[in-house]
Amino acid sequence: MQENKNIKVLGEFLKSRRANVSPEGLQVSIGSRKRRTPGLRREEVAYLSGVSNTWYTWLEQGRDVNVSREVLASIAKTLQLNEEEQRHIFRLGGYPVFAPSQPLEHVINQELQLVVDSIPYPTFIVGFRTDIIAWNDLYALIFPVDFTSQNEKHRNMTWLIFMNEQVRKQIVNWEEFAQYTVGVFRSYYDQNEDDPWFQSFAKELLEKSPEFAAWWEDHPIKQKSEVHLKIRSRDGENIVEYRIVSFFQINGEENVHCCVYTPVAKEGNLAKYEQNKAAPPRP
Repeated sequence: MQENKNIKVLGEFLKSRRANVSPEGLQVSIGSRKRRTPGLRREEVAYLSGVSNTWYTWLEQGRDVNVSREVLASIAKTLQLNEEEQRHIFRLGGYPVFAPSQPLEHVINQELQLVVDSIPYPTFIVGFRTDIIAWNDLYALIFPVDFTSQNEKHRNMTWLIFMNEQVRKQIVNWEEFAQYTVGVFRSYYDQNEDDPWFQSFAKELLEKSPEFAAWWEDHPIKQKSEVHLKIRSRDGENIVEYRIVSFFQINGEENVHCCVYTPVAKEGNLAKYEQNKAAPPRP
């Protein structure tokens, strides 16, 4: 059951969009009465969307009705909603909105990369597949990975955590962070279960990583949140504790976010972080 406030707003929005759709070309005209207002009638929207006229009338009136994602998609098609409008009604209906399954490199431009480079802490931008699509030199410094030469599949946070032994050795609290990573990836996977990319990627990790397979079976769900990560320096001399802070909604892309590894401000930790930046990597 949806909240009254959201259903009321949803009903008002659908009513406004119904008035913008011309019945011409839709080959539908229910009833013989003349049209007093432009746009589709309620009964026509209901018919074209495969729902009852009574139910759709209640929806526009803001009554407490159960709205499935499939019905919302059907109504969106009938009302010829654009992508932003479709996302809007899904949010009002109480459903998560995930980006289409496509590469997100187009989000990154020279100006955004300058912003990432200007942040004085290890920073990267990640997409809804947990793929790393931008990073600064400080992020590349704390992990022994050549992100530039990595192919798109392996330049992925979930893949690196479970399949890159060097990254695994650097993370002191690996098990804790790996379980969190599985939960974040699973939340995206469950919303994109029919996506061949997610199916193939998860299948390979299930076959190659016993830990991933074991935790996957528990169906963990995690939302991006502030977490702690302890990382061993590349020269092996220090352990620095970071608090990972995430920022969402980058340039209008709600499923792309920026992660900043901020060193925890406690005695000795900041000094170790500064030492790590200056220390050469271990051969």
